[in-house]
Amino acid sequence: MSATAVTSDRISPDRVARPPAIPLEDLSLEQWRALLAVVDAGGYARAALALHKSQSAVTYAVQKMETLLGVKMFEVIGRNDPPPITHPGFYYGFLSAGLAWQFAFFVIARDPVRFHPMMIPSVIEKFSYGASLTALYLQHRLHPSDLMFAGIDTLFGILFIVAYSRTSAGSGNPR
Repeated sequence: MSATAVTSDRISPDRVARPPAIPLEDLSLEQWRALLAVVDAGGYARAALALHKSQSAVTYAVQKMETLLGVKMFEVIGRNDPPPITHPGFYYGFLSAGLAWQFAFFVIARDPVRFHPMMIPSVIEKFSYGASLTALYLQHRLHPSDLMFAGIDTLFGILFIVAYSRTSAGSGNPR
C-alpha cells in the first residue's frame, strides 16, 4: 500500500469510488412506458398489444434503455424462474402421460417377467428424460440442482436394462 493512499484512519471522500451517473436525460418517456408495459403485461407481445405498438418497437425501446443504463432488465426472468403455463393442454397432457407411466412402472415392478416387453419403452422413457434435462442444462436453461433428476431417471433406466437382461419373456423364473 502506498503512503499516499492511507494518511489517517478516515477515508477521504475524494477517494471513495462513486457509481457512474445514470443519464436520465437520455431516457425517453416512451422507453419508460415500454418498460412498465413489459413488466405489467408479463412479456413483450402483450405489452405491444397494450401500447398499440409493434412488438419490435417495444423490444427496441427496452433494449435502448438497457444500453444507455448498462443493465440487462430481463436477463433473470425465464432463466431462474419457469415461465407461466402458456399451453395448459400440453402441460396437463404431459402430466397425465407422466402419471400413467409412473403407474406402469409399479405394474412392471410387481411382475417383471410378465411385463418384460414393457421394460423397453420404460428404458426409452427414462433415458429420454435424462437426456432432455442434460441438454437443457448444457444450454444454461436449467438450474444445476435440477440436474439431479436427470441422474435419478438415468439410474432407473440402467436398472430397467439390468432387470430386462435378468428376466426372460415367458419364463416363470428370472435368469
